[in-house]
Amino acid sequence: MNWNHDISEAPRDGTHVILAMPNKTTLRSYWCEPKHEPAHWCMLSHKNEPVAFMLWPEHPFAETQRQQGTDGGEIAVAYIQLDKGKVAVVDAADAEVLSGSTWFAVERGKTFYAARSPLGKMEYMHRVIIGASDDQLVDHENRDGLDNRRANIRISTAGENAANADLRSDNTSGFKGVYASGNRWTARIKVDGKKVYLGSFDTAQQAADAYDNAAIEAFGEFALLNRTIQARLANAAGVEPSPSDHFILEDVGGGA
Repeated sequence: MNWNHDISEAPRDGTHVILAMPNKTTLRSYWCEPKHEPAHWCMLSHKNEPVAFMLWPEHPFAETQRQQGTDGGEIAVAYIQLDKGKVAVVDAADAEVLSGSTWFAVERGKTFYAARSPLGKMEYMHRVIIGASDDQLVDHENRDGLDNRRANIRISTAGENAANADLRSDNTSGFKGVYASGNRWTARIKVDGKKVYLGSFDTAQQAADAYDNAAIEAFGEFALLNRTIQARLANAAGVEPSPSDHFILEDVGGGA
């Protein structure tokens, strides 16, 4: 990537550029229009004027690697550079089709997704890859919205999508579907839009086990189980990061 540290030289013809912000680790995607002077960028960037810019890469693929697949064999993956310091990972076989678009990062809740906006209509990369229709939902098996390998994305119902959701930010029990009720613990699960009471238990762990059993029966492979969450939390220090965590932004602090 070739950075230009003279912001005054940035194009003013609608060109798509990447702006490097003063902390030199944050990148912003931007379309330069004739009316957009550095002062306008400053306003959009919360009073922080960009320190450098570069033209958006025509083919924004950071690299292609071979990784071990879930079946033990090797698969080729491609990394697609987004804005906001994010990167998406896809199967290399999908790279050529995706390379004709400019992709950017979109944050929904605590999750980032890759998207494009042809003709002003937002389209998400995972939906494009899997060919989802407007009335279909797509679930990321590992809950990493930037991991768009075909092995990680699947068509789902609303219930299946919710079943694979992680703990809510306001969760107080430490378990999915488990709630304190006096000195006991209640387990509930939502199936087909209806809450199902699973029982009252002496311990939160017993209630969590009841939820897990019901989730397996109702949602099968889509069920994110409490035992899976607890194992992940217990071994957090040694967990292998998701594929989209491996990309490191190029330092933009040097010369052009």
